[in-house]
Amino acid sequence: MQDARPSALRSSAPDSGSTLRLEVIPYSPSLAAELRATWSSVAALAPAASAFTSTEWMIAWLGVYGPSLAPKLLVWRAPEGTPKAVCLLGQRSVAIGIFRASALFLNASGEQQVASEHNCVLCAE
Repeated sequence: MQDARPSALRSSAPDSGSTLRLEVIPYSPSLAAELRATWSSVAALAPAASAFTSTEWMIAWLGVYGPSLAPKLLVWRAPEGTPKAVCLLGQRSVAIGIFRASALFLNASGEQQVASEHNCVLCAE
């Protein structure tokens, strides 16, 4: 199990000096409630939002695939705690020839069970 303590990321805005804090929320049956509140606030301010990154889509996706894929909810927060970006991150072991490797899947993109490729990190402006 990976450490779920927050880490800090530097904002991509030049000269902003702001630091975003990454919060990693492990999967649990109650993750949908946390996702709804956080995802909605980011989606409302995200110009790149699509049907596939809408709160409704992600809640439905989590209801179908959450128990088997157990994704983590990643939330990047501004210093005052406002969510600025969100995504779901899945992880599983994959075979590469005779080797095993850990693979990460952003909102399940590339995950063979799901085969969804219309996902991104959802970012507020």
